[in-house]
Amino acid sequence: MKKIPILLLFVTTLLIGFNSCETEPLEGDFEIADTTGGDDTTDDGDGDGSTTYEFMNAIIDGAIYNNMKPFVFNFGSDTAVLIVTHDEGETYYLKIQGGFYLDVGLLGEPGEREINIFILEDHWAEGTYVLDNSSTNIDGENVDYLTVIYFDGTTDSTYNLSGTLTITEFNIVDKVIRGTFDYTFNRVEDVTGNVNGPLEVTGDFEYPLNASYFD
Repeated sequence: MKKIPILLLFVTTLLIGFNSCETEPLEGDFEIADTTGGDDTTDDGDGDGSTTYEFMNAIIDGAIYNNMKPFVFNFGSDTAVLIVTHDEGETYYLKIQGGFYLDVGLLGEPGEREINIFILEDHWAEGTYVLDNSSTNIDGENVDYLTVIYFDGTTDSTYNLSGTLTITEFNIVDKVIRGTFDYTFNRVEDVTGNVNGPLEVTGDFEYPLNASYFD
């Protein structure tokens, strides 16, 4: 019986984190259990009711994952994207996340996958952009980046390399972002330190821009 308050506190902490603007983006702040395929419906924030979106579909190292969505959808929220900041609030990123989780509220079980894409404000427009493995490049410039979380038994670390992001639509009026991505990463075994890769991630996404920032 004593475990219930601890679980409630954990869930509350995650929900608060999603709705906060962090100076550094948090990996794993969304989770989702239902990734059975197809699309889903959420409020796009324009007052016209609900709209259907595909969210994220991806092929990670040859395995197909459909309908990967944000964690908070399991707890009554329909906020599909997050705005995070760097440089003490001076640099804005749009974060979209898709996850395949075996249990709501847990992260780190074998077989779980998560993709986080951070899009620099200067690139909130149609075009093709380079994806890096961190928010700044070797010259210290802010860049778009992507992280992959890949849990598979004792292998629960990834070292991300590089790839491309193509935004096919960024529509403030209709409040939607659509596009594709491809990326390579290495899997690192925690126990042995063995590196497997580079492995490929490809996918497409369609998310409502229903964060309060776009109101």
